[in-house]
Amino acid sequence: MGNDTSAYKSQQPAIWGNNVCFTKLDFDKNIESVVALDRTSGGLNWEWTPYIRAAVLGNSKQSNNSFILNYWYEIYNLDMQTGNAIWASEIPQGSAGGPRIAVLENFIYHSRGNEMVKDTIDHLVRTPVGTEKWDTIFTLNGANGYRPSFEMPSSWVNPSGDTILFFQNRQWNFAASDGKVDLLSFNLTTKQVVWKMDDIELSGNSNVLPPVVYEGKVYFM
Repeated sequence: MGNDTSAYKSQQPAIWGNNVCFTKLDFDKNIESVVALDRTSGGLNWEWTPYIRAAVLGNSKQSNNSFILNYWYEIYNLDMQTGNAIWASEIPQGSAGGPRIAVLENFIYHSRGNEMVKDTIDHLVRTPVGTEKWDTIFTLNGANGYRPSFEMPSSWVNPSGDTILFFQNRQWNFAASDGKVDLLSFNLTTKQVVWKMDDIELSGNSNVLPPVVYEGKVYFM
């Protein structure tokens, strides 16, 4: 066991080869970084600091050797073996990035709004893990004063071979101080909504975790 430090490590660790990857905040130096420790000795194999704007202590996911980090306006894809950035993405000016990402079938999913029409529209976008190429999958539009907001999807392949996404639209009406949660099923193959359940939670609130698909049923909190 090593000596106590002023560094704070966060996020569930990700393992690839002999590397155990964490995000880290050094309070003394006020630097946020990603570190890879040797899984056997605990020694430092590499350390990486974001170079676009800010933090790495947001949401992180692993896809094979990729350690994918999201902090609202920026997304990084790191090679866990070398600590080098495979690619880095900054949300285009005028857009608002969501706080979470999902990795499904070798694609990274993210939500993005538009500052020009703030609180009235939200897009679900995705890119292949290995190459940054964002495509818009689905768009939510606000209605009756409620601000649309994607939560990250889960997926299921139906008997016809189509990929189905399940996701929440967690909305908030600031004027009415009221929440609203819709649950949607979207066929990624045909680009059509399969079904939509409006205002499914009476409290107007829900958990931000993706729905769980099990034995033909969809569960969410």
